[in-house]
Order: sequence, then C-alpha cells, then structure tokens
Amino acid sequence: MAVVFTVMSSMNIIAILIGIIFVNDNKLNPQVMLSITMSIDSLVMPILQVVRLLGNLASASTSAARVTEIMDRETKINTNVDVEPLADVAGAIEFKNVSFKYDDADDKEPMILENFNFKFEEGKSYAFVGETGVGKSTIAKLLLREYDPTTGDVFVNNDKNLKDINLKSYLDHVGYVEQEPQIIYGTFFNNIRYGTFDATDEECIEAAKKANLYDFINGLPEGFDTVLGERGFILSGGQKQRLVIARMFLRNPKILILDEATSALDNIVEKEIQGELDKLAAGRTTIVIAHRLSTIKNVDQILVLEKGVGVSQSGTFNELKGVEGRFQKLYEAGLMD
Repeated sequence: MAVVFTVMSSMNIIAILIGIIFVNDNKLNPQVMLSITMSIDSLVMPILQVVRLLGNLASASTSAARVTEIMDRETKINTNVDVEPLADVAGAIEFKNVSFKYDDADDKEPMILENFNFKFEEGKSYAFVGETGVGKSTIAKLLLREYDPTTGDVFVNNDKNLKDINLKSYLDHVGYVEQEPQIIYGTFFNNIRYGTFDATDEECIEAAKKANLYDFINGLPEGFDTVLGERGFILSGGQKQRLVIARMFLRNPKILILDEATSALDNIVEKEIQGELDKLAAGRTTIVIAHRLSTIKNVDQILVLEKGVGVSQSGTFNELKGVEGRFQKLYEAGLMD
C-alpha cells in the first residue's frame, strides 16, 4: 500500500507540472521554473523512499528465510531428555579409542584427534599442551559434548556412555572457562548467577569474594546492581575473567574445563587470575588446555600432544622439563613467560 500511494503521489506531481507548462503557452517564466524546481524536489524523495522500501523488503525476506532455515534444522546431538537425569557426576572419565574430524571435512583429510585413549581420575588435574591443531580444544569440546566422536566413545561415572545420558543433567555438573569470557547484558547479579538461576544474592556476593572481585564491585555507585554493557565493555580483561570465575565458584562444578582461560591476558594480570583458578580447581576433576606453560605448573599430569602421534609424553611439570622431547623444547623456547 505504501508503494502504491507513493507512486500515485509522484504521478499527481507530474500531471501538475504538465498543466503548468500548457497554461503558460509553453513559455516558462521564472515563477513556473521555480514551481517546477520545487516540484521535482518533491518528486525525488518519494522515489527514493520506494527504492529504500524495496531494499528493506528484500533484506527482511532474506533474513526471514535464514531464521527459518536455522529453526528447522535438526540437531545432530541427541540430548536424551527422556532419560533419567544424573544425580551426580563422580568417578573416572574415560576416552576409549576416540577419533574425531568434522562432518564436512574431506575424506582425505587426517583426523584432528586419532585413537585417543585416556582415563581422567576423579579429583585430579590434567593439562594438554602442543601446537595448534593437535586436538587440545577438541578434547574439551568432546567433554562438553558439543560434538560426538567420529569413532570411539567417552564414558563418565566410570561406565556411562556420554551419548546415552541426560545431557542437561550432566552439564549441570560441568564448568567451562574459555579464552573470551561470555558476559551478558545485565547486572553483576545477573552475570554471576547465569547458569545457576536459583542462587540468592548472598551466594552471588560470596562467589565474588572468592574470585577476588567483591571490592571492585562494591566500590561502584550501584554495586552489584550495576548494569554491564554489551559483552561487559566497562570491564577490563582481568575483571571479565574474575566474573566468570565467580560464576564457576557459584556453580560449584564437579568437572572443570579451562580452555586457554588466561591466554588473552598480559603476564601480570595472568598471574593474578591464575591464583583464583588454582583455588577454583582444588578438589575437582580439572582439564586445562594450556597456552603458556606457566599456567600448568601445579597440575597432577601433563599430556603432550603431537600431530599424527597423539600423546607423545606425559608426566608432571618438573619431570617433563628435564626429559628430552617436545615439552622440553616448548619450555626452552620461552613459553614460561
């Protein structure tokens, strides 16, 4: 309707112009010239509006088609909502003959992770190191069940296949801290209790104290009710990480995954944050994807991954730095800074 009305208005303006010309015996005096100029100006704007409207309609149509495509897409992960929820996550986590590559990868492309076998004991901490592309973050994604193994299986609670359990109840016991903190638009209270929505304000405040963030928040004019902007732009990188750590303290997970959680921070801030992460990891089954070797000095076992080999070395920090191999090369290359 808007397009039709705009076109009709433009046609009326043209008719008026023609009438003016003929009334003056085809002689254009200054008054007629001024009228024509003003009328042309009035004619151009409706035409531009029509063009703009048609462009918006095309864009909206494309967006609607894309949204429909996404909403209609079926997930490849069966979350097993009808399976009885897990009451707890305890015991060992085992990767058995696990290989992985993306579904859309070429058949000739090698596996990102190939024939990986390992058992994570409950309550112990582990770290994976190695070059980019050897499968470190893939292990974290498989533990979060963002993907299923191409071949092989992951078992939790000693003998339960991760593919067969109620996924939500499992993830309720898993904490994940990544390189880029996920901050939502909302207050500090909203952000700390994100994922633990029934937590009280007092519990959120206690979690902030454990993450060494309380003094900063309490010093703001609106305190914990301060609204954080998009992606928490009012916070520094270290403060964002502390906020996520407070969220994890509140969540109190049995399994903690740290995926290069401090690699985006400078050395000084990283050392401060590492102390909070060490407190968070205490007593939990912890898997660390390491960027800097200085962040994994205290883990119980380090696994060195190499492309085409898998786990090439394993041991404690002090053991591995004194043994010739990939870890020693990384250590001597200065990745302790």
